[in-house]
Amino acid sequence: MRAIALAFRGEVTDARLDVALGHVDVDVLPLETTVHGMTRVYGSGAAMDLARDARRGLRPVMGRRFRAMRESVRVEDDVAQVGMQLVGEGGAGRVELRLEKREDRWLVRSVSVSR
Repeated sequence: MRAIALAFRGEVTDARLDVALGHVDVDVLPLETTVHGMTRVYGSGAAMDLARDARRGLRPVMGRRFRAMRESVRVEDDVAQVGMQLVGEGGAGRVELRLEKREDRWLVRSVSVSR
């Protein structure tokens, strides 16, 4: 869980985004994203759309660094939730991740970003 949480904070770069997307496999487990109230679901075959949309959405904060003010992790059987209160230049935000264990790896099922 710690490695996954680390992938969603720090300096926003293409390389870090690739690491975060490495914890997503929409062909195995669909991903639901909610960003400031707008929800979208990426299912099988939509990995390229997800990567494109993530880069487009993160473009305004590329190069900025975000650190965790608070972090919580809850694991029950094959489901986990990670919550982070992030702060960086220009403000603070909240990131909530829901993960599910599939075979031997944890995959992100949903991501919610809010202020």
